[in-house]
Amino acid sequence: MNGDVFAPLLVPVITGLVGAAGIALRDRRLHRDRVNERKEALGSATQEVLFVAEWWKARQLTGASPEVIDEAARRAGAKLEEVWEGVQAPRPAPPPPPPAIWRRLLLVIPLEGRLAAAFRVLFYFCLFIGSLVVVSTVFKIAAPATGDEKLSDDVILLIIVAVFSLVLRFLAVSAAEHTRTRQASSAT
Repeated sequence: MNGDVFAPLLVPVITGLVGAAGIALRDRRLHRDRVNERKEALGSATQEVLFVAEWWKARQLTGASPEVIDEAARRAGAKLEEVWEGVQAPRPAPPPPPPAIWRRLLLVIPLEGRLAAAFRVLFYFCLFIGSLVVVSTVFKIAAPATGDEKLSDDVILLIIVAVFSLVLRFLAVSAAEHTRTRQASSAT
């Protein structure tokens, strides 16, 4: 047996790994975005505090009347209080931890909407067809050579099924996300 025998068996494995890597990268990007939003809010608050401090110093150096200084102190205090409340405002709770990567990869998660459910059924159908092709390939490899059976046809068929599976998975997740955002916007 040479390396060409195992090529058809690698297609589903590679498809699964590509899907899992995509999900893991998406999770990492979302987490990084939440962290960066918090850093930007704190940086903005720091800049506002520095501005108020410099403005207060400039106000005092102008030699204005006590009434003007009192008004400036009140305004500076109000601005600092506003910044403090903005920093201390309750942050939205972090989203619940996502299901395991393999559960999401295989769409064993709740999906909202009929279209998403239909895409999930088609996704499972493609996985079933891909499994049949893999089993057929294994039997072709295990059986003694009986003629001109080419494994390249199986490889091409597996690649086509894998691409359709990935596209259907993407469409199912996109349809569920679209339904979720549409429901959220209609609720507000």
